Amino acid sequence: MLPRVTAAVSNPYYGKLFPRRDEAHLRTVEALCFAWLVAIGALTWHGTIRLRQLFLAYLLLTWPSTGSATSPPIAMATPARR
Repeated sequence: MLPRVTAAVSNPYYGKLFPRRDEAHLRTVEALCFAWLVAIGALTWHGTIRLRQLFLAYLLLTWPSTGSATSPPIAMATPARR
């Protein structure tokens, strides 16, 4: 799965080949990621985690922080008025 996913954005017909020594590690990472998604899905389905909480977590993870290179510092974002 991982060789196809890594190249899906640029060229879906190209499959990246990983060294054999990394296969066990990559399969473990894939299994743990899948287990994480299943756990989040089950907790959401059960009602322990609400969709609003998932949305807010998504915003926190994707929204640029005030210290990032793409957004100016807070002091520069709002000019002082006299």
